Amino acid sequence: MLSVVQCTCINELLMLCQASVNVPHRQTGGVDRRQLSREIQELRVELSQKNLKLESMEADCQHKTAELEQRLGETLHQRQLLQVVCLSVALNEELHSFLFSNIYASNAVVASEIRSF
Repeated sequence: MLSVVQCTCINELLMLCQASVNVPHRQTGGVDRRQLSREIQELRVELSQKNLKLESMEADCQHKTAELEQRLGETLHQRQLLQVVCLSVALNEELHSFLFSNIYASNAVVASEIRSF
């Protein structure tokens, strides 16, 4: 694939070739001026097609990047939700443990008081 700099250099080269074709009374080394002009035009078309392909690939890359950024944001949000859920479960278990130990201790006190009567 050609880079933008390479495409620009090729385009400048094509313009120089076109300029040399348009110079009157210039020898073309046995190559017909029309043929040379056609070849230059074909190269311009090819260059244009490659530029369009490059722009299309760049747009696809930007689209995929945007999709990945969106998925990353959603994933980070899900991670935060899971952290909240895990913290909630841990706190719930700690609360149950605390309540159970207090109830057990209260029952022991009540049982000892009942025995003392």
